[in-house]
Amino acid sequence: GAQAVRHCLARARGEMPDPRPWFEAADTFSHGLELPAPTHHSEALLFAARRLL
Repeated sequence: GAQAVRHCLARARGEMPDPRPWFEAADTFSHGLELPAPTHHSEALLFAARRLL
């Protein structure tokens, strides 16, 4: 009701903390991408690297 609206507005104005938990990223990230063939050109490697980001 009205109490929920007041709390929502207070959080939006920064007067109350957001009750949701903070997102915490992992300490490390490891992922791979197998290329279909040996690659000797930087453009192909950049294309593959962008897919990992």
